[in-house]
Amino acid sequence: MPFETLSSYLGKCDCGKIFLLQAARSILQVEEISTRAKAELKGFLESCERKVEEADSCVNVERRFFFDGVYNYPDRYFLDCEHVLREDNRLVTVLTYDQLHMFLNWNKDNPGKPPPGEPERRKKIRSLNSGTGPGRAFPDGVSLGTAKGTSKNIVWVTNFETARFLAPELSTEIDALGQGSCKRIRDFLGLRHLRGGDDMVLAILREGAVGRHLRKPEAKAARPFLFEGGANPRFHLYSRNRTEPGWNRAFNLQSVEDASVPIDGAPESVLSAVTCDEIERLIWLGSPGTPPCAGRSADVVSRMQRTVDLDQAKSILESFD
Repeated sequence: MPFETLSSYLGKCDCGKIFLLQAARSILQVEEISTRAKAELKGFLESCERKVEEADSCVNVERRFFFDGVYNYPDRYFLDCEHVLREDNRLVTVLTYDQLHMFLNWNKDNPGKPPPGEPERRKKIRSLNSGTGPGRAFPDGVSLGTAKGTSKNIVWVTNFETARFLAPELSTEIDALGQGSCKRIRDFLGLRHLRGGDDMVLAILREGAVGRHLRKPEAKAARPFLFEGGANPRFHLYSRNRTEPGWNRAFNLQSVEDASVPIDGAPESVLSAVTCDEIERLIWLGSPGTPPCAGRSADVVSRMQRTVDLDQAKSILESFD
């Protein structure tokens, strides 16, 4: 039976169960995408099964599956690109202060200097919004979606309307939001890897950025699928019927803390790296604190089973051919 070994292994721990549920949702959706997408998904799952069969001990599901099976095949990020985003979509993405620090090379004259405190960090963000806007402050060739030391070429985005729904103050010319808004944005976007110590910054892209980006050679946009979560799965819902073309849904982390909260989080799409000159405004968010899912992987599994339960997921994986 195909993938029986992988299915059995994944059912042994919560991290494996999360991956199993993600994989099952992906299998249910892949027929609607393309024959190439189905072949890529099958090849990826076959490589995961080989790692389980060859392992002498426990396999790190996040790192061993994705580092080898996705980072070396970056086109897998953009398999579901039949419906691209409308050009009038206004987009936002979340960065960390450390990413901005790297992009702008703020320590180039004093590399041993310790990072500044929060007041100085906020001041730096405010200064970038002055004059012609932050886009002009970045060195030529620097892009959102590039990561130092990796082959990643991807930026996750949501629409401005979603960010404004979570933080209505974004309708004004502010340059900072409070921790409550920061936490709502982190949770609704399913960014479970961002926690205390990770200062967040919201980047609002200029109007028309989608159209300008997609008119460039080799530029891509796609609905998120299994692969684009990389080594840090964001618990995407992988349902092509739950939102408009070009988007998928993130897992709302608040649903882990409160079972009455719907698991549908923000609409989310992925683009190939976008040049930083498309940034219109930067908003300081600060530290979101500990995510609701921290130490509660069993609750995440429970919430994810609202659409596909574990027994169904095993059956779907083992019959995938």
